[in-house]
Amino acid sequence: MLKREDLLKKITRDITLVQVEVENRGIIGLRDINITAEDFFAGLLNRLFDYALVNLNDAEANSAAIDLGDKAKRVSFQVTSDGRKTKIQDTLKKFHKHNRIMEYDELNILIVGKRVGKYEGLTTTAISFDPIKNILDVRDLIRNVKSMETSRLEVLGDFLDVEIGSVVSDIPSDRQAIEIYRDHFDRRAFVDPMEQEGNMERFRIALTELNELITTGCINHVSITKSWSRFTDRQIHDELKVVLNHLRALLRLYRQHVLSGEIREEYNFACFNDLRTVKEFNILKQDVIKAMNKIGSRYSLSTITFGD
Repeated sequence: MLKREDLLKKITRDITLVQVEVENRGIIGLRDINITAEDFFAGLLNRLFDYALVNLNDAEANSAAIDLGDKAKRVSFQVTSDGRKTKIQDTLKKFHKHNRIMEYDELNILIVGKRVGKYEGLTTTAISFDPIKNILDVRDLIRNVKSMETSRLEVLGDFLDVEIGSVVSDIPSDRQAIEIYRDHFDRRAFVDPMEQEGNMERFRIALTELNELITTGCINHVSITKSWSRFTDRQIHDELKVVLNHLRALLRLYRQHVLSGEIREEYNFACFNDLRTVKEFNILKQDVIKAMNKIGSRYSLSTITFGD
């Protein structure tokens, strides 16, 4: 189970990822937020604010003025990537024109992006509308996340794990990600016994890169795949945390012997005073490989062999 701080980081990253995806579509003129994405935002808002919003476009194509509605609480939302004042004013006019006040007492605008200006001078005759309260952007959603109880954060995190792919199109499947992980772990730094390690710089780089790969999905700050927190299969997610712990133990051991002078980074070699140190490195290397092979076996991936 993720700690509260980890949950907050993960949820913030996921919501921001959605914002970036929508904004990037806007750059090439794709400003529409499709029905699948609207379903995603309905689920997100429901978990944030305890609503029961449904996608009104499911029953009525291009629902007038609003996209999401909770008829029991008489709350409605329009979800848009266009934060201009003219867009907001047009929504207010349509809300009045189509007599939405008969079903909903509250209209909110969710801007999947950022507010544009202060929205002064908006006019409405059908409903009380406060731009400060009723216009939300992604930053507002994130601020609300911070005040949620940990149990609710866990529910929201699980929702994002499953549903974010409906909005962000390039998130790989669990299998695709594990195939990439497996290929990056199958390297000499791990399959060679420590007594055969002739390149300490290569070994240190491997530890650093693979730690970055699991925690961020990147290597050298370049996105390769998804991070361990993005896996939908919670068991694989937990098993990757085991791999990460073994990696960090190896990195601690490496740094310990840099400080002792037994690993000489400036000369790129090691000379250990005690053979038990070599054995300790080898045990941790094998722990990493065993943990990765356990995950890979779920997808019948070829095993990584130590000492091959």
